[in-house]
This record gives sequence, structure tokens and C-alpha cells, in this order.
Amino acid sequence: ATRIRLRLDDGEVLRIDVRTPFVVTRYGQPAGLGAGLLGTVFALVAFVLLHREIRPLTRLAAAVDRLDPYGDPVRLPRISARAPETAALFGAIDRLQMRLHALVRSRFALISGVQHDVRSFATRLRLRVEAIADPVERDKAAADITDMIELLDTALLTARAGVGALTEEMLDLAALVGEEIGDLAAAGWAVSLGAIPRDREVTVIADRVAMRRILANLVDNAVLYGDEARVDVTATAEEAVIAVGDRGPGMTPEEADLLFEPFVRAEPSRARSTGGAGLGLAVVRNLVEAQQGTITVGRTETGGARVELRFPIFTP
Repeated sequence: ATRIRLRLDDGEVLRIDVRTPFVVTRYGQPAGLGAGLLGTVFALVAFVLLHREIRPLTRLAAAVDRLDPYGDPVRLPRISARAPETAALFGAIDRLQMRLHALVRSRFALISGVQHDVRSFATRLRLRVEAIADPVERDKAAADITDMIELLDTALLTARAGVGALTEEMLDLAALVGEEIGDLAAAGWAVSLGAIPRDREVTVIADRVAMRRILANLVDNAVLYGDEARVDVTATAEEAVIAVGDRGPGMTPEEADLLFEPFVRAEPSRARSTGGAGLGLAVVRNLVEAQQGTITVGRTETGGARVELRFPIFTP
């Protein structure tokens, strides 16, 4: 209520009381209560409907994070009757996933077909190379054919790793490394075997061919840029570690990240006489990661580069 006081000329005081009437409905309820309750109900319904539409999108986002074009298709969350836009989004992502997997399979099939055909041509070329009279030119031609086949084999092995087609078998990593390093040393490579478990098997699940390629690429890189390679194998209850060190100038983490990219070489020229095509470390990373391994680069005690590979130990 509002009270107004006015003093008149004759000294009297005029008091005016103003009261705002309390408006009620015919049922005795304050006016506006029904509208407020109705607005609250509408807001609650809108919140429930919005949450009902957003919840599948959250699950969809989690599924999209797991999408891997090189792995098995991810089953998207099933939804009931939703907004047409939400259903269309789910369908579009599922179709995109199927197209990506089809593209990867087509690439793998293409590389396999090319490798088969090129091997046939290379066999014919080797026969023709034997007819070259000049021994120097004959050796160069034979080396080029060998490099071409090795590049194709590397591409196919990497493609197999990409689509999850590597062979999985139980391997004694210590025995495999010892055998491979022994073969490389016998072939004239400047590589030596350091620490290695002698009293236990270091069992991992891996592809034998891929592991041999990993070791060969790392040792080749260490010998080329670090003069000599030393390979150590250690193991804990959870993981096996292969370390390949050299006596070179080493590399910073930034340089290491760059060298693990395809067609990047530490030696800046593109001459084949001073190095490969720049695929060695990129292939190593792909093969290691395809077998649930990790790869890190550090320094040896003498300042050279040290590449460590870690693989989970097989536990029955």
C-alpha cells in the first residue's frame, strides 16, 4: 500500500492511502500463477526434449573418435525415433565410414596387384641384365632392380599394417633380435649386439617379417648416419624394449618428429648414393604402432641417437 500526506493551507493534514487490489482468479488463486506454472511446464518439456536429442550426439561423438579407416568398422549407437536431422547425421557418418574402409581396401588391393606385376617384370629384367657386357653397368642395373623391389615390398608391408593385415604370432623377441643382428653383422654391417636377456624368453605378439624390417631399417639408419649401430634388448614384466644407438651427432626431438615423416631424410640431398628414399623411419613408426608398440628418440651416453621401441609382453 502507498500512503500520501499533504499539508493544507489551514494546517490540516490530508492523508491519502492507496491500496493495490490483490487480483485473484475465480478459484481464489493469484492472477498469473497459472501462466507461471504453464511456462515452467513448457520449459521442463523443452529441456527434456533437448537432452533427449543431445544425448545421442554425445555418444556419436565418442564413436567418431574411435573411427579408424585401417581398423574394423565402429558400430554407431542405435537411436530410436529422433529428429530427422539427427537420424540423417547418423546415417551420413556411417556411410562415410564405409566409404573410407572401401578406399583403404582398394588401395591395399592395388598395391598388392602392382607388386605382383612388377615382380614379374623384374624377373625378366634380371635375365636381360645378365646379357650386359659391362660389369659395372650390369651391377648398377641389378642394384636398381633390387631397390625397386625393396621399395614395393616396403609399401606392401606398410599397407598391410595400415589395414590390420599383419600376421600375429608369438615371438621370442630376444632370440629374433639376436638372430637378425647376427645375420646383419655377418653380411658386413657395422652392428653389434649389446645387452640381451639370456635366462628368459621375451614373448610378444608380432609379425616376424615386420619385426625384421623394423630392425633392418633402424640399423641401416644408424650405420648410415652414425657409423655404427648397437642394439640392446631389455624386458620388464609388462614390456619389452629394443634400443638402437649409434655414434653420430644425434638429433633433437623436433628433428626426430620430422624424420619420422615419409620422404624426409637427415641428409639433405636426394642422391641415392648417400641414402634411401626417406621412408625408413616412417615405415618403422607405422609398423611399430600397428603392433601396439611405441617409439621414442633420445641420446646415447656419447651423444648419438638412440631409438627405443616398446612392445607389450604377452601374458597368457
